[in-house]
Amino acid sequence: MGDASWDPTTRATVQKIPLLTVKAGPRDKEEWQKRLKEELQALIKYIEINKASDLDWFTIKPSNKEGTHWAGKCWYVHELIRYEFDFQFDIPATYPTTAPEIELPELEGKTAKMYRGGKICLTIHFKPLWAKNSPHFGIAHALCLGLAPWLAAEVPYLVETGVQQPSSRSSSDSPGKRIVITGGSKGLGLAMAREFLGCYPQDTVALCGRNAEQLEAALADLRRQFGAERVHGTTCDVSSPQHVSRLGEFVGERLGGVDLWINNAGEVTAKRLLADVEAGEVVRVVGTNVIGSLLGSQQAVRLMRQQPAAAEPAYHIFNCGFSKWGAKLTKSAVTHKATKRALSQLMESLGDELREAGLTSIGVHNLSPGMLLTDLLLKDSTPVSRRFFNALAEEPETVAAVIVPQASISWCRTTGLA
Repeated sequence: MGDASWDPTTRATVQKIPLLTVKAGPRDKEEWQKRLKEELQALIKYIEINKASDLDWFTIKPSNKEGTHWAGKCWYVHELIRYEFDFQFDIPATYPTTAPEIELPELEGKTAKMYRGGKICLTIHFKPLWAKNSPHFGIAHALCLGLAPWLAAEVPYLVETGVQQPSSRSSSDSPGKRIVITGGSKGLGLAMAREFLGCYPQDTVALCGRNAEQLEAALADLRRQFGAERVHGTTCDVSSPQHVSRLGEFVGERLGGVDLWINNAGEVTAKRLLADVEAGEVVRVVGTNVIGSLLGSQQAVRLMRQQPAAAEPAYHIFNCGFSKWGAKLTKSAVTHKATKRALSQLMESLGDELREAGLTSIGVHNLSPGMLLTDLLLKDSTPVSRRFFNALAEEPETVAAVIVPQASISWCRTTGLA
């Protein structure tokens, strides 16, 4: 079923899309209805896969009762701006032996990679692959292996040559993102704030930290660089419900709401056997890493649910947890690994809870920044481990330069803005 030209993400996605079993086309009446049921099940699964990875890029539905004509919208994010198009196709009489020909009518005549009527010109690999996998490939596979790579190849070219303009307001017209970063007075938190402010001139940030002197120094530096009106901050111990509640009130007053809430504050214990770690240290780390992320997420949801609703996530919560691989790689104490791994479950469970409550405007995500050269990593380190860290770990500024655009893309997928 595979193809050597697929990138790893496409390969993993295709392997998860259900294969179809009913070999029937529009002329096969009852069998066609069975085939349509399989088509819809495969499409639902494909959409779920995309949403789980924050990679949703289309909507689609049959536009006649026979299920022979389909239409929808697709979009592609280039340079943090969303380009959206209507698409449609008819099911061929010889389907599923013959693949559907997908049309983007508004792009007709704008690119050489398109036939008359706005039908996209697929890669030389597509038709042989479809024929080889008939009748098991369906509409979901045509979108994944046909339309998606076409958009990825053509939209950047159309934009760079000036043929295609943004489908909505440009970033210069955007009101900007309102961003909250806990643990923002140093390390990755401060690096992310600087990256948001430097790369996105309309963005506004609110930082918090426990150390008032350190926080004020960070705020003063950012205000000198980017202007006082874009930089706000307040002291906060994220393990304290009262402090985090005040943080939420502060954000509401200063920013008027929040688009991205990043629970970045973190703690580690000494690198000793758990039995030898002071109980107070354990409580402190759990308080900051787990309780802090729970309380921060709680305040974020309370603010976000008061903002204009949307069918897809328009506001986003990020927790800085560990993936399973990240927990194995890091050399931190078991208390740090266990609390950071808990945040992956927080992401999954809170996401489910929000969907069940109908709060579709709010997305929940996990940031796994990897190994960072920060005070937390170097705490209690030996000369040998420091050499190891210097070889493998990244500077916070390097990681922020990767994370910030990804967080911004999550936001602009829905809004169409950067």
